[in-house]
Amino acid sequence: MTIVPLFLLTLGAINWGYAYPLVFLFVALLRQRMLGREIYFNFLYAPGFWLLLSAGMTYALIGMRTISGVYHHGILPVVAFAIGWLIAEGSSDKQIRDGILALAAGFGTYATLNMLVNIGNNRYRLIDFWTGTYRAATGSGALNTLPISVTPYAVKFEKRLPVKIMFLALFFATIQYMFMLGTRTQFAILLLIVILAALQFAYSEHGIAGILKCLGIMVVISLIAFLFYHFNVLSIRDYILSTNLAARYERRASLENSDSFRFQSFWIGLRELIQYPMGGRASQIYRHNMWLDVGRVSGIIPFCLLLIYSIKNFANVTVIWKNPKILPSLRYLLLFLYIGAYVNCFVEPIWEGALNFFLALCVVDGMVSAMMRRLENDPNSEESVPDASNLHADL
Repeated sequence: MTIVPLFLLTLGAINWGYAYPLVFLFVALLRQRMLGREIYFNFLYAPGFWLLLSAGMTYALIGMRTISGVYHHGILPVVAFAIGWLIAEGSSDKQIRDGILALAAGFGTYATLNMLVNIGNNRYRLIDFWTGTYRAATGSGALNTLPISVTPYAVKFEKRLPVKIMFLALFFATIQYMFMLGTRTQFAILLLIVILAALQFAYSEHGIAGILKCLGIMVVISLIAFLFYHFNVLSIRDYILSTNLAARYERRASLENSDSFRFQSFWIGLRELIQYPMGGRASQIYRHNMWLDVGRVSGIIPFCLLLIYSIKNFANVTVIWKNPKILPSLRYLLLFLYIGAYVNCFVEPIWEGALNFFLALCVVDGMVSAMMRRLENDPNSEESVPDASNLHADL
């Protein structure tokens, strides 16, 4: 597996908008040849590839109508998808797992670097480590989503002590960055992931009794946390009240207006898919939903294509999660990663505000699609995706 290039894809040091993804695609193809295999383009058989290409191209051509739009939304996502497929093809479950962890580690390191250069800054004055410029909340918050989503995997399954320590360190660093950002989305994702993971692990090991015991433990932990905060043990309350998140909640009226506005925007976005089926509303406010914001810009066609693509990918993940032939750690890693990622997509304009996050998700989509091809070709196989196609190039 090409771990370092995957890490660099999400680290932020190399801009997705330049040639790096295309170079990485060449590297992935070259890797196939160096392993002594012919280079196959099996990803062209994947329905997800064509759904993604159609969604990106209709989005760019109907709404944006620029060369830059075609490149960033029409070409780069399918390049990312192809990268994921080619890396997963012929790789073991452990190698695929480590590739996904490399993507999460890149985002986690990026968030950590941003946290370090913004200590003491107001949430509206946070800068990007690499560029030194101010970074929008959507893009900044999305950096935290993958690191916190893989935390259940790191705690439950990771046996390599250095890797476990690294992800736990990144987890605490991203928590600090989340407090700086004053973001509620990532804290909601964290809470959801932790609760679902705890309940699922308890049920898988002890059944209904395990769930009841887990709920009891959650109540006790919540009570202890409340007491620590109430009595300011270890100055926890002082720390929380000094964060940008607390400052945001102090402006409760503004926060409530924001929530009401977002809720209204969601229903406006649904209504405008009918009123403006060809989009053309790019200058309007965000709907704070990836799919509805695609519809706002370019209408109902790319909205439907992207929605079908997303549903198909999540369905693939559920199939993999239920398959005992797949490495258990990879199954749960994918499940919680997609839950976290899709919650983020549901409340943010990802295509406009965090394209690097979506492209990383497309890499994982390609890996998942390659795994599904393996299961379709041989339901009893495990640990590798076969090269079984006549669509290839002799290089």
